[in-house]
Amino acid sequence: MTKLNALFARYFIGGIIFVLIIIILLSNYITTIFFTDFLTTLDKKSNDAIIDNVQGLIINQAPVGFYKSYLNTVANEGNVELTLYKDDTHVFSSGPETAVFGPEESHYVKIFEEDEITLYIYTFLIDNDEYTLKIYRVNDIRLIKQNDEYLNRTNLMYLGVFILALGFAIILSLLMAKRFNQPILTIKENINYIKKGQYKNIKETTTKAKELHELSNEINLLAASKENEENLRKRLSSDIVHELKTPITALSANLEAILDGIYKPDQERIKVLLDQTNRLARLVNGLSKLTILETNAEHMQIDRVNLSTMLHDIFVTFEPSITEKGLQSIKDIEDDIYILGDEDKLLQSFVNIISNALKYTEKGSITISLEKVMNQAIVTVTDTGIGIDEKDLPFVFERFYRSDISRSRQTGGAGIGLAITKAVIVAHDGEIFASSVKGQGSTFTTTLNLAE
Repeated sequence: MTKLNALFARYFIGGIIFVLIIIILLSNYITTIFFTDFLTTLDKKSNDAIIDNVQGLIINQAPVGFYKSYLNTVANEGNVELTLYKDDTHVFSSGPETAVFGPEESHYVKIFEEDEITLYIYTFLIDNDEYTLKIYRVNDIRLIKQNDEYLNRTNLMYLGVFILALGFAIILSLLMAKRFNQPILTIKENINYIKKGQYKNIKETTTKAKELHELSNEINLLAASKENEENLRKRLSSDIVHELKTPITALSANLEAILDGIYKPDQERIKVLLDQTNRLARLVNGLSKLTILETNAEHMQIDRVNLSTMLHDIFVTFEPSITEKGLQSIKDIEDDIYILGDEDKLLQSFVNIISNALKYTEKGSITISLEKVMNQAIVTVTDTGIGIDEKDLPFVFERFYRSDISRSRQTGGAGIGLAITKAVIVAHDGEIFASSVKGQGSTFTTTLNLAE
């Protein structure tokens, strides 16, 4: 397997090479076109100058020597061939290597092939005589030495630019690969720390890439979740031992005492044993309910439920206990809101939430509200109790989770109620979440789909 930074550098360099080749080929092609157009324009201007000079020589009846000198210069410097006719009579032919004057045109030897040249024909009148000047120029600009040298220098320049750009691309790709790869390596290290359970070694990932930043946050949240799950497992063992040990110890001690004749199996003693047995039964039943809800949600009895009436009845049930504790009870329930669900299980869920609110609120108020928002029913239970630490909020619905072990044991319960509540709500395709400020109170919000 190739390392990520090497793979990134390879792809980046490959992409740069491909782009550079395309740019250089395209630039070379465009340069050749522009250069050819430029030379064509120069050729036409040169042709006009040649015509003017030839007309001047004819008008001034210049000696043959002038013709030869001028035409040889033009032919050699411009790599052209010239042929002049007076009416239909050959006057001269001149090229880079030979020149023939007089009617014997056949003595002139052309050096350019027909398929290599472009022919320009110009006709003009002087003293009622018609003259025709033919100018032969090379098609391929590379056949002209100066042009070929220019194009070669241009290609060398492009090659130099390519090599220089490639060098910069390699350096830049290595730097970018290292910079781009660093947060990924950090994320990889964090994942290894999670695998090893070394949550304290988790590092923050610094990156401006949105996706990597989000991935890093998700990994860190996963690490926090795994760490808390680890702590939960440890606490679970401790809690189960505590919850089972107390009634089992009490049962064992009392039964041994009865067998030893220390205690008599009277009604009072049997009541103590029954209380401890019921405590064990409640714990087992709670776990059993939770397991059933989590694994057999499809076995619920689904009916059309008037959620407004259910919450009103729960409020009426709890109102005396709330008032007895010196708290204010507030109800804000919209009428005739219906959902589809298992009425008994939903009832138990909301009872669990309100029981918790009553249990942990010593002053202030408890508010129960229900409203319809679009196609959902929103149930909110708000208290002004002791609140929940921010670090504990994500885990309040975990089984056996209690933010304050000693206080929870004083107030009773095994930490299963909210876990059951969440299982019920999730089984109804709903959501439940908690928000809280330590020392100011908590709010439990439940959303359920309305019945059609």
